[in-house]
Amino acid sequence: MSTPTPAPEHESHNLTPSGSLKRPLIEEELMKTGRVKSSKQHPGVFHGKHFARYYEMFAHVSTVINEGIEYTGLEENDPNSVIINHGHMADHLYTAFQGLCKAMPTMVDVLLDNLTDSKDLVKAIQLGAGTTQNDDTGGLKGAIITDFLASELHQLQSGTATINDSPISGSHWGNFCYSGTYNPKAPLVGALKSPMLIWAAKYIFLRPMSASDDVDDNKSTRSGNATLHGMTSVSGAAIAYVATQVLFALSSGSTFKPTSPTCKCEQFYESIQDFFNDPDIEEEAQDILEYWNLQLFPKRSRMTTDTVNHQLELFRAAKAAVHATTNEVQ
Repeated sequence: MSTPTPAPEHESHNLTPSGSLKRPLIEEELMKTGRVKSSKQHPGVFHGKHFARYYEMFAHVSTVINEGIEYTGLEENDPNSVIINHGHMADHLYTAFQGLCKAMPTMVDVLLDNLTDSKDLVKAIQLGAGTTQNDDTGGLKGAIITDFLASELHQLQSGTATINDSPISGSHWGNFCYSGTYNPKAPLVGALKSPMLIWAAKYIFLRPMSASDDVDDNKSTRSGNATLHGMTSVSGAAIAYVATQVLFALSSGSTFKPTSPTCKCEQFYESIQDFFNDPDIEEEAQDILEYWNLQLFPKRSRMTTDTVNHQLELFRAAKAAVHATTNEVQ
């Protein structure tokens, strides 16, 4: 008598009572608590978020990396390569490239040694940069618009705003950038120091709750973006990022577009970047940076601004006085 042929494994084990084939189970890694363990995100996404906020909002990551590699001669793997001055824009992109290198020390090795990994890395950084722009845009859009004057808001949203009787372009800074009202005879007074910009900066870099004056930030248990990325001071690019997000929040647009005809976000962003990179107004730019640092990181600013060792100076003065008295007696 012949031995019966065993049924295929899917027939004997993976059939439902009705006889249909069971759908294979998806294997998921569980934590000790029984919850599904989340899949690991590429670290480039995390760093890409800070890259957009702190270094460069609009330039594609691949452009920044290519410029940085060319700027330093790393593509020839020459440790003695000399940095060549390529101009104003290249300097800015190189600063952004250095920021990426600082955040990801092994980035250059990956870019030079493995084409597949380098593509994945660039894609992840770009994804993080794009994600954070959308997140911040969505958060600020509804929160900030109610705080602006209705008449000026209408002018911005309709594209009818003017300055000196001429239509504004992306390189003009509106009243929302100023502490007080813009004065064409003293355009630097109050520039980039408006309460609205500082509020937005706290919302983006610290925590949304930090933007409220009546909230005790020390009681919050959730780390803000500044803490997550070790940020202890602002950059000109960070200020430009915040101001651009506020500009879009005040516009009529629902989707962030760098070259929108009524918003001109990219041109506006670059105008602020140019301001902080202009050597002729370096002193005024530094004053604005210090103001922002004091508003966002008051404890840190107080620690770094007062660099004098007062007690040591007292000791030195006392010793000098003793020497002076001794010399007079002799």
